[in-house]
Amino acid sequence: MKPNKLLYLTLLLTLFTCCKRSFTEIPVLDVTKTYPSKNIILQDIADIVYFALETKDGFLISYPPIQYIDEEILVTNNREEIMVFDSKTGKALNSFNRFGRGPGEYTGIHSIAVDREKNEMFTTTNTLSSNIQPINVYDLHGKHLRTIGFPNIGFPQFFHSYNKEHLFWYNSNIEESSPYKLISKTDTTFTYLPITFIGRDKMSVSQTENSGAITTYSRNGGAILKTSDGYIFSETGIDTIYHWNNRNEVLTPVMIRTPSFKSMKIPIGVFISGQSSEYIFLNTIERKFDFETREGFKTVKLIYDKKSGQFYEGTIINSDFVDEKEVNILSPISVGQFVVSLQALELVELYKNGKLRGKLEEIASELAVDDNPVLMVVTFR
Repeated sequence: MKPNKLLYLTLLLTLFTCCKRSFTEIPVLDVTKTYPSKNIILQDIADIVYFALETKDGFLISYPPIQYIDEEILVTNNREEIMVFDSKTGKALNSFNRFGRGPGEYTGIHSIAVDREKNEMFTTTNTLSSNIQPINVYDLHGKHLRTIGFPNIGFPQFFHSYNKEHLFWYNSNIEESSPYKLISKTDTTFTYLPITFIGRDKMSVSQTENSGAITTYSRNGGAILKTSDGYIFSETGIDTIYHWNNRNEVLTPVMIRTPSFKSMKIPIGVFISGQSSEYIFLNTIERKFDFETREGFKTVKLIYDKKSGQFYEGTIINSDFVDEKEVNILSPISVGQFVVSLQALELVELYKNGKLRGKLEEIASELAVDDNPVLMVVTFR
């Protein structure tokens, strides 16, 4: 389905006008430079909430990605079982298992999107056994409501509830110049956001061996982050990071990198990982990997200071650890919030050695080594 041509032309004109007016105000990152170091105490720029996920039958977490969180609930899974917890206390609320090959079942869970207005949960499978990508829809108690089978839609790298009628489906396939799809929550119709990027690329390295081609990729490069009114796109191969406002459908440049990704012998990708009122947090990733040593994808964590306009090689420190543990933004829920999973075994050992402070110390004092993780929910101020 083709995007509305008038909207598309309006978007391009808006982008051109915006860039012409404020191009010099947009931060420009030189990925070849070495920047001065800067340490930031997490507690100075963010609100932190710790809670232990309740441990009991039906709520055992072996693989702890948090795929949805709001002020009331969080949703996670262990590949087979989907679990709903209270996001304030960690209390186990509901869990269900629909593992199988029958109607309304899944052979594995890849992504989960939640529509809280309708209390519906949309799940995608991690299998590509056919050209049909099934989306199973459940209520929050696990009742199967419907299955929507999308033909030839690809595999989502990002999956999110966009509005009342649509899900946001992002396909990382670089053959698609417009990979941003709005798919229906009720049937198999879909449309595209009126955004086209020429020159999209991959953050992966391949090597041909006797057994065939082997490909590895960086897990630290995220292409899309949710904001309060849209999404940030950090597309590999594209030299500008953009924000898409889904309220007025305007695309605005956020940051420019130099030199061009395509011009570098060993390309370096740039990805925004988070943002506070004072700082923008980024990763630069070198697209280089040694298959013999299994080392590569050199990652540099950067901080952009909005007030001074300066870039720094940055480290975020959590002062609730006596040894001031470094914090990595690896599981962002949105550009302003991320979740860190703290394993019970590690926390128990740190508590015994007097290495924790405050609320985290209090929680660790009541843990067993085989308990579910403690979640650290960080919301930037």
